[in-house]
Amino acid sequence: KEIKMFSEIIKKREEIINNWLKMIDIELDEAELRYQFSKLFDDVVNLLEEETPKNIEEVVEDMSKYEIPPKVITESLIALLNLLEKENLSEAEILKLNKVIYSLSLKIYEEYEKERQKIISTQIETIKKMEIPILQLDSNTILVPLIGFIDSQKALNLMRKVLEKIRRDKTLNVIVDIEGIPVIDTEVAHQFVRLYRGV
Repeated sequence: KEIKMFSEIIKKREEIINNWLKMIDIELDEAELRYQFSKLFDDVVNLLEEETPKNIEEVVEDMSKYEIPPKVITESLIALLNLLEKENLSEAEILKLNKVIYSLSLKIYEEYEKERQKIISTQIETIKKMEIPILQLDSNTILVPLIGFIDSQKALNLMRKVLEKIRRDKTLNVIVDIEGIPVIDTEVAHQFVRLYRGV
């Protein structure tokens, strides 16, 4: 009976998705909303049939781009659960459906966390590339404006980068602007002295 009932749900896929979309309050293009939530529905069906969800990573990645939080998606899955419970399911089927919806909700949060970590890692790499800007003022002079917290590692990287630039371009003058640094500890100050001596 369980397989038959779930096969009936699959047969009524479009009707269920149409009814489900009416319950979802997300500001997103209608076609895109249908596309994303159709994939979610298919993942629910995959789990009901003991298969691995195939679309969840893609859905989470796309929904992250639209800045739709995981809470909103899981609430939408609960709405689907409420909708499917009206399909005259047995207690065993409702129990399985509950487990599927909640496990998929948990997977959504896990995937969102992975996606968030991926974005943070990308941003950190971008910041690392930008964190020690060296500006060429003229053919003989460079300016190094420093902003924010400087630790000893960053100060060491600064020294290496500036000395490399001096060697490569035969720079005569180096201006290091430290006005944007709120605190300079002893180790960082020591690195600045080494930089001065190196220049």
